[in-house]
Amino acid sequence: MAKLESSIFFCQVAVASALISSAVTTFYWSRRRKKNENKKKEKEKVVTSCQDYENGSSNSNDDNNNKIHELLNFTTPIDRSGIYSVKHDLIMPPGSSSTNQATPIQMWVADMDLPLAPFIQQRLINRSKHSAGVGYTFQPLEGWTALAEWLHHHHQWTVHPDEMIFSASVVTSFANIVREFTSLGDAILVMTPLFCPLQNAITQCHRTLIRHSLTLKPSSSTINGNTNNVRHPQEQQQQYYIDFDLLQDQLDSKDIKIILLCNPHNPSGRVWTKSELQKLIQLCTERNILIVSDEIWCDWVLSWSPSQYTPLASLLPRVNGDSKQQKMEGKKKTPLTPRCITLLGPGKTWNLAGLHCSVVIIQHEETRQRYQNYAEPAFLHFGSAFATEALLSYKDDKDNKNITPSGKEYHHRGQAWLERTKHHVEENIQLLIKFCHNSSKKSTSLQPSKLQVIRPDATYLVWIDCSGMKYPSKTQALLAEKAGVILSNGNEFSPETEHFVRMNVACSKQKFVQALEQIQKVLLLEDFI
Repeated sequence: MAKLESSIFFCQVAVASALISSAVTTFYWSRRRKKNENKKKEKEKVVTSCQDYENGSSNSNDDNNNKIHELLNFTTPIDRSGIYSVKHDLIMPPGSSSTNQATPIQMWVADMDLPLAPFIQQRLINRSKHSAGVGYTFQPLEGWTALAEWLHHHHQWTVHPDEMIFSASVVTSFANIVREFTSLGDAILVMTPLFCPLQNAITQCHRTLIRHSLTLKPSSSTINGNTNNVRHPQEQQQQYYIDFDLLQDQLDSKDIKIILLCNPHNPSGRVWTKSELQKLIQLCTERNILIVSDEIWCDWVLSWSPSQYTPLASLLPRVNGDSKQQKMEGKKKTPLTPRCITLLGPGKTWNLAGLHCSVVIIQHEETRQRYQNYAEPAFLHFGSAFATEALLSYKDDKDNKNITPSGKEYHHRGQAWLERTKHHVEENIQLLIKFCHNSSKKSTSLQPSKLQVIRPDATYLVWIDCSGMKYPSKTQALLAEKAGVILSNGNEFSPETEHFVRMNVACSKQKFVQALEQIQKVLLLEDFI
């Protein structure tokens, strides 16, 4: 009997345990399901906020904007290794060698380590799923029309789709221009410091490279009505300027055929004023010099920029070809026609450089025809299936028939992503400025600081003066070897800027802070290294 009672007791305990376990399990999964449902609803709410914001109808508050920011995940680092990224998987920039045991932090190549805009990601996924594969593709009229609408709405520039030509990249376009519009040995002027591959395109095409050194001096610009000369009591805000007297002397003495302008400027981020552009146009028109304007960064002007981006070509009179007056009889001199070729594209705007999609805009008919005659035989005016998708990234999410000529009803689904990404980059730049200023307090030898930021008007690239370092020209190598942070060396942009480095700040907050911490350790020990 005792054994029976004991068995019954243990059975009851087992049943009770099973019931309790079942209840706990049910409660757990119920809570988890509810939590997931709430998380899904919250995400849908944030997505809706994103869509409302993109469509220009958002009433969301700062809290919702912060949630949008979190949804885009600008905090957690993105692992780009193993996908054949030039920045992470190919090589480090010349002169770099990292002995830092941790994985080097790559901050040199000008692409972003941030989440891709969701609407573009979905477009690429949808295209890759097509059962017909990726055969030969052309760039449709709707893509060119979309770009024309974008330029009209964002930059008040009227461009006809017929004035646009596809190209794989800005460097490809510039090399084509150099070969078609100049002869061996001709002089081409660039304004340095400047992105190195554009300079190489001149010398490797066996033309003569003429450098106009931009002048770095204290800025007299104002931001929000406040003079921005002084960032900190002991530091002056500096920026680059064109020395027009020197430029005129160079144009008159060197027989320049082409001037290459970078607007906004890489590496300094300078946005040229309308007045500066008009002076340049006048000088070039009087001498019949072709202007090539690299405006790939046009959509990346930052909120504090004292100058609004102005497409240089938008300041030129609209003409269909060389002035008919030049063909008239008589010895009377006629004004020369200003000519400009503009290079831009979605690569920097949406972080799509790897899709190799850019655009050549030539509004001067005869100049455009010459470029097309050069590019077409080699099929340099056609892109891949995914380059087509990159071009279509300019397409509005509303029916084009609802877009007014003035652009008043224009909304773009990627606008929210672009604005939030810019805001994140601005936060990183401000953090870098504060870091460089505060670093001067860590050592009595820093007068006033070892690293001084040239605050950019545009781009996510920061040009840093390392004159305060013990060995300024070796700063890039020092930070690579001792801090494990890989930056671009200033001598890649000009022989005169070897004491500079360029930092790409378009990365997650966690990665950026880690980079600053590793740099700080080197700054404290630099005098003893």
